[in-house]
Amino acid sequence: MSNPSGNDVLMGSGESVPSFKFNNPGDSVQGRITAPPTPYQVREYDRNNPGAGPLKFYPSGDPIMALYVDIATDLRDPNLKDDDGVRRVYLEGRYVKADVAAAVRQAGAQGLEVGGVLTLAFTHREDPADKGSRKFWQAQYVPAGNAALMGADTAPQVAVPAPAQQAAAPAPAKQQTPPPATAPTAENPAVKAKGMSAVGMTPDQIAGAMGLDVGVVHYLLAS
Repeated sequence: MSNPSGNDVLMGSGESVPSFKFNNPGDSVQGRITAPPTPYQVREYDRNNPGAGPLKFYPSGDPIMALYVDIATDLRDPNLKDDDGVRRVYLEGRYVKADVAAAVRQAGAQGLEVGGVLTLAFTHREDPADKGSRKFWQAQYVPAGNAALMGADTAPQVAVPAPAQQAAAPAPAKQQTPPPATAPTAENPAVKAKGMSAVGMTPDQIAGAMGLDVGVVHYLLAS
């Protein structure tokens, strides 16, 4: 069980937000952040009393901290009454925290904020046969201002590698006549940004030329 925030206590919503479970490689979630991230102290797992084990500390005596963030998703569970799609994502463990922090820094942001778009995917395990082995993650983040500029339909998508057990599956037969690709238009900002990058312009130069934030340019180049 996590520590509720002050507003959770005030509004009576401390335990009402369902959490998103990263159970299997390939599981991913994306959405706009609806409330400030909430820190909490990690607990030891107690199989007889899940969520209420002893608090964890570093050898120095400092508490081991994690955080959770609530995001608005397109998910709906028919078994949940009045499910509005908000899911709680727990960032517990140094690897997932480091990957999300790296995504925030790459976006030029100071941290996760309300209105920002977080995308997080569990890609694979270090040992696919050992469910206790390290998880690997991919994360992307768009700050609130940039997310509002680009709109909900242009939020980034994390490309999740196929789980290891599916990697050996035979590739589908190549089509004899591939369908014609739709030619991009000059108004497409991603095409324009990539064209500038192809001639040697830096993201900062492209941002100045297009009148965009450099974080938006990074997203357009990666799309």
